[in-house]
Amino acid sequence: MRVLIFLLSLFPFFALAKNQPLPNDYFGVYCVSNYKNYYGTLSSEKEAARFLGKKVVIGKKLYQGLGTKLESPYYEIGVIDDWSKTSTVFHGLYEGRDKSIQLNIYPTEKKEENYRVEIISKHLLIATFDGYLYELTPSCN
Repeated sequence: MRVLIFLLSLFPFFALAKNQPLPNDYFGVYCVSNYKNYYGTLSSEKEAARFLGKKVVIGKKLYQGLGTKLESPYYEIGVIDDWSKTSTVFHGLYEGRDKSIQLNIYPTEKKEENYRVEIISKHLLIATFDGYLYELTPSCN
């Protein structure tokens, strides 16, 4: 009986873990397909447009994003319920979600400095750089 109670007590943990995305669910090559100004910047729209069509690599051994290259990065999924702490919904973009899921990217396991990619869906990630939101979509051609 004790074994059965113990096993039943683990069920909520496994059910929650099953629905939680993992960083490697988002490993791959993405393309910058669009950009939007969301915050004051000194960069011109022409400077922002230079990233259109550029590749962003999210992988186990390499993260190469907008102006950033990290070898052997450390990844972590973060869930944010406070919309004021997101770059998208706070500015009235990509609404209609219960929470914000972010892929946090660190140069080392120390988690001192991080880069973030907001996960809108499996086929749309959002990276921020220099006052712009960049839409990342899978498979560059």
